[in-house]
Amino acid sequence: MVQAMKHDVLIVCRRSLGASLPRMGRQRCTCFLSSHLRLDYSEVCPLKAVMGCRDLNPLHDVTNQQDYKKKYYKHLIPLGLKYAELLPWGGKITTESMKFFSPIVIWTKFPSSYEKHHLLYSAFKEYLKSWLELMDQASGETDVSQVMVNIEAQHRYLTWRAEKDPGHQVLRRVAGETLAKELVRSFLFNGVDELGNKTFIDYFPEYECDDGTINQKRSMIGKSFESRPWNTRGEFIGNILR
Repeated sequence: MVQAMKHDVLIVCRRSLGASLPRMGRQRCTCFLSSHLRLDYSEVCPLKAVMGCRDLNPLHDVTNQQDYKKKYYKHLIPLGLKYAELLPWGGKITTESMKFFSPIVIWTKFPSSYEKHHLLYSAFKEYLKSWLELMDQASGETDVSQVMVNIEAQHRYLTWRAEKDPGHQVLRRVAGETLAKELVRSFLFNGVDELGNKTFIDYFPEYECDDGTINQKRSMIGKSFESRPWNTRGEFIGNILR
């Protein structure tokens, strides 16, 4: 039984270049859970579980676009492996969301401890440093057609997050439906209403209901990837993403 939950999200983007830079993503969800495994803990000693995600979210598909993956992630694979060894994989995850993760993603879940919190914070600092270095090395895209491709890819990502981010339910409970929607679209995922005109259904037609509304399920395929679906070379070894 979930008693309380804290959810925070940080996404850093550089849109002015029109470049294909990854996005710096940080997400943490802290849940206070009553343990049902042992009676002596269920009522007296609630466990505190932490789910965390750190990534340089790719702008384009790193499973199929090898040049893009090589350009931005090849030199970062050791960094991802470092934290993959220190933090446990967080278990099954929504299959569709994997399209927006890179080979160096940290998706983890663990009982709260100072050591693990410190590791997550250290990962955040190292990932942010790496992203800032990528940003400093980047140059503005001059090919107008590629700029448009990059902008649409960014809008597609923001549209997904604005509709299916797991923190929505928390925000609705805390702030109410109207304010939660405003926070999501104008603050957390700013740009979703400015970068393009396509709708969620335009990008993800598999979520369309018979009446034209969006299916509220977070996943139409289901959850998968019980273990980390990349090998030590950053190659995707999970099931083919649909």
